[in-house]
Amino acid sequence: MIVYHASEFELIEARAHPWSVGLNDKSNVYFDFKAYPNLIRTSLEDFKQYENHAFCQTFYELLEWLNGENSFFETNDCAFKSPSENIDKQFKYTKRCSGRLMILYRDIYENTQFKSIDWLFNNLMKLLYVRDREFRAGAIGLSIMKTIYKALSPNPNEGGSGWQIMLSFFAYADNKNISFKNMNRILFNVSKCLFSLNNRIKQGEVKALNSY
Repeated sequence: MIVYHASEFELIEARAHPWSVGLNDKSNVYFDFKAYPNLIRTSLEDFKQYENHAFCQTFYELLEWLNGENSFFETNDCAFKSPSENIDKQFKYTKRCSGRLMILYRDIYENTQFKSIDWLFNNLMKLLYVRDREFRAGAIGLSIMKTIYKALSPNPNEGGSGWQIMLSFFAYADNKNISFKNMNRILFNVSKCLFSLNNRIKQGEVKALNSY
């Protein structure tokens, strides 16, 4: 599995957390899945038509855990694009499907501390890099995205400056069903790595970064 720093996605302009509606598509609406976990399986339009495929169920389960009571993380946004012509010439396949997931610390303060974000970025990169090395039909890009956290200001039009992590997923194959299987493999690997980091946060690694 290819893992890399996807700096090309790191926008200069910060996005808000929470956001309200999409800039390019007003039908895209932010939902707090911590408060409304039932919406995970009913509100994600990009995924609805793929619910009979394993990758979709794996993604739902990942979101349910990330936003559940046993996680130190939460999510901000996600997307999925169906298989289309592969434009990444380094992968010798005809089809590519892709997706993204935005994750952040549930403790909003940690997202304003670059040591904490750097820890999450680098350790997730390391875990993914060494996992499933023989798999060559998938790629994951990690990006650090500037974010304005509205909860950190009494003014609803302002907020505290921070960051979040964006994971971009790319699965390749010569037919769409195999690309879905490869996407499922990617998401399974991501889940295992995030579970591991969650346990390390539980043991106090992130809090220790900013204690001196």
